[in-house]
Amino acid sequence: MAKTLLSRFGSKKDLTANQTEFQCAIRLLDDEEVLQTNFQKEQKGQFLLDFVFKTLNLLEKDYFGLRFVDGNNLRVRVLID
Repeated sequence: MAKTLLSRFGSKKDLTANQTEFQCAIRLLDDEEVLQTNFQKEQKGQFLLDFVFKTLNLLEKDYFGLRFVDGNNLRVRVLID
């Protein structure tokens, strides 16, 4: 079963009971440009990848992925099925 994007990034205790939309800041590898978008808690990581691909007009999508910084400042790669 595929996990939602939010379930990979945080715990349910961090959510308010009625919070369904979250803001996401996307930092690119050069760390100079930040893209921002909103996502619903049910959306998958592919939503963020598609947003970046469309925004940057990227055609070679196989070379890109997602990672996030967890609570211990460790970088974690998210595997997209």
